[in-house]
Amino acid sequence: MGRKSATASINPRGRPRVFSMGSEVAARAQFSGMVNTTRGLRNKQYAIEAARALFPGGQREPRYAWIATDAKMRQAVLVEIGRLAVRFGPETARAVADSVVARAAPGQLTTTKQAAAWIRNGRLEELNVVRPVSSGALQGVVLTAVRGWLAEHPNASSLLVQEALGAAARVLAKAQKSETVAKKERPPQVPGRRSI
Repeated sequence: MGRKSATASINPRGRPRVFSMGSEVAARAQFSGMVNTTRGLRNKQYAIEAARALFPGGQREPRYAWIATDAKMRQAVLVEIGRLAVRFGPETARAVADSVVARAAPGQLTTTKQAAAWIRNGRLEELNVVRPVSSGALQGVVLTAVRGWLAEHPNASSLLVQEALGAAARVLAKAQKSETVAKKERPPQVPGRRSI
């Protein structure tokens, strides 16, 4: 039998616990058949926190109909709003939800994925968390996508993959060149900070 590290109890692994063990057990019992992973369970808990912040007393607010109605809920948006409610409080969560609804009305945010990404980026920006940019990280994303595509198309050759990646690189280079030209033609703007 191996020895346990003396620091195992002092330095727990993983992310710090956000929800108490009791609420985690209750959520696991409530969503037992619907959620199979710890992350999925945590997302359900964040969505519940968002619902508590946006709909006190369980009454639906008509102004948040884009986010949630009795018939449809935008789970990813609720999860991100729930993260804000837990970290910054329900007032901040409601303010961000108001901003999401205001941006969705004119069509600036049209999908759940866009809205969740907008909230997440604002939260990470507020916390000064910058995701590292590296060619290795991008290579990992591209390789995962290519391997998934190859699994669906087992008869594809490596030459076909190389041609497709080369064509994608040319499209990106052309788009970047067009963007550079457009930036030169635009008048300079005063940099401003985006609020969440």
